[in-house]
Amino acid sequence: MAFFLQFLKSQLWVRLPIPSDDYSEQVIAITGANTGLGFESARHFLRLGAANVILCVRTRAKGESAADELVRSLHVSRTRIEVWEVDLASFASIEAFGEKLKSLKRLDVFVQNAGILTTKFARVEGCESHIAINVVSAAYLSVLALQVLQRSSIENGAKGRMVFVGSDLHLIAKFKEKNESGSLLKALNSEALADMNDRYKVSKLLLLYFVRDLAVKNPYNAPSVSDLKLNMPSVVIDYITPGACDTSIFRDDVHWIQQAIINVAVRLIARTAEEGSRTILSAVSPSVGRAEHGAFLMDCKVVA
Repeated sequence: MAFFLQFLKSQLWVRLPIPSDDYSEQVIAITGANTGLGFESARHFLRLGAANVILCVRTRAKGESAADELVRSLHVSRTRIEVWEVDLASFASIEAFGEKLKSLKRLDVFVQNAGILTTKFARVEGCESHIAINVVSAAYLSVLALQVLQRSSIENGAKGRMVFVGSDLHLIAKFKEKNESGSLLKALNSEALADMNDRYKVSKLLLLYFVRDLAVKNPYNAPSVSDLKLNMPSVVIDYITPGACDTSIFRDDVHWIQQAIINVAVRLIARTAEEGSRTILSAVSPSVGRAEHGAFLMDCKVVA
């Protein structure tokens, strides 16, 4: 009950601040950037002066269409927008994307936004699809991106930031698989054990565990001359919930009863994709630091 009361308070009464930071000269990369939260984040970054925004998408044509829409609506130069392909359902695609990231002379912000939500059991790269895409692939991609953020931080004397788009639904994950004996991964990959109504929540909980561990293993170093001389990178890593937003994450097939409930809920309480994207901008603001490193942010504030 406490979760749902907090959820309703957040959705109905909290007014998220409109991003106003300066991103001049900064290079931003966003996964899942052709629609929803990723697209609206790109719009904000461009509006706030980012030198280069990389739309990381599964399908190039959709990325190019999104780039054209950003140019049309913001009246910005097309040269400030790049479209890169990456498919989180393919480890080979992620590896190729990581190699391309290494070519960047500068990377200030990496937004790990892409993910899936479905009630259908399927396997991707040998794992159940939520675990493969929302956890394993997100982790793999972020480790590759972190290396570039760290190098850029040292070479450019600037603070890097990486945000993972999670969900507060992780707070109510049943996660019954954790009670199985033997391998947790084997339990998560068992169709017989899978509760697909809980799986998205579980995947976001596991993602949070990963983010916490990644932050511990890569401690935040406040940017200073001494840090740069010692080759100590300054990168903030955090995890946010955008709240319930009206986005295409609900495009996958669900039972008609569930879809009806979702449609009603979206109309009554969901944030727009633009409103949800504000939480992303807040998590990678140039002002974030030690307090945000490894933290869970909700409504643009650290909550845990």
